[in-house]
Amino acid sequence: MQKFVRRFIVAGALGFALFTFQPNLASADDVTVNSGDTLWGISQDYNIDVSDLKSLNNLSSTNIQPGQTLITSETSETAEILAESEQASYTVQSGDTLWGISQKHQMSVDEIKSMNDLSGNSIQIGQTLSITQSSSRDADINTNQDTGFVDSLISEAKSHLGTPYVWGSMSPGAFDSSGFIVYTFQQNGVSLERTHTDYYHQGETVNHRQIGDVVFFETYKNGPSHAGIYLGNNEFIHSSSSQGVIITKMDNPYWEPRYIGTKRFR
Repeated sequence: MQKFVRRFIVAGALGFALFTFQPNLASADDVTVNSGDTLWGISQDYNIDVSDLKSLNNLSSTNIQPGQTLITSETSETAEILAESEQASYTVQSGDTLWGISQKHQMSVDEIKSMNDLSGNSIQIGQTLSITQSSSRDADINTNQDTGFVDSLISEAKSHLGTPYVWGSMSPGAFDSSGFIVYTFQQNGVSLERTHTDYYHQGETVNHRQIGDVVFFETYKNGPSHAGIYLGNNEFIHSSSSQGVIITKMDNPYWEPRYIGTKRFR
């Protein structure tokens, strides 16, 4: 009996010691950056958006260093941040569009469609949509972006105002829609895939547009088929098939209902 009691006490002490020291062990939700790793690659390995990785780790850019430890999933440390958002609902009114609703509630069209299992942009009067109401800390201020890069990008884009539209072209003398975007970013050191669909998936999804972000539209086919560079003041610059490189308002009657989301490339 005494031997049993002693064994019980020893086992209990060992268990207590293991429990006590467990917080010092590496978390399964952490990853150590290796040489050659990129934020995009890590996001694919752990099935998480680049924007979420940056938010979880308080990163202002996509630059990471070997040996750096990154959080790859939500932990108790992020609970307070997540608590600042709450789910609510919105009833569609006459004249509403998904884009208009997304702007009112500081969401992207993609987010609203995903939350409500919508396959297209059509909505009905009286329809109830799930939305997320975020705290005011997510203000549309360009606090973390590289202003030098953005200024150069916008200057390059505006230098091509009036350039004619030519399908399949990506040169200073003529652009198609995606060619204009790819060329402009290329002149500023950012390489993008050639088609709207490809570089749409290459970019970082953002909920609040900043100058220099790329806005996408669904026109002649499902998915992204047109894009422009956001200039601020609710305007974007793009290569229009009918007018060449021009500046257009986001709430333009043609473009507003076709807007599907915003991406960031740095």
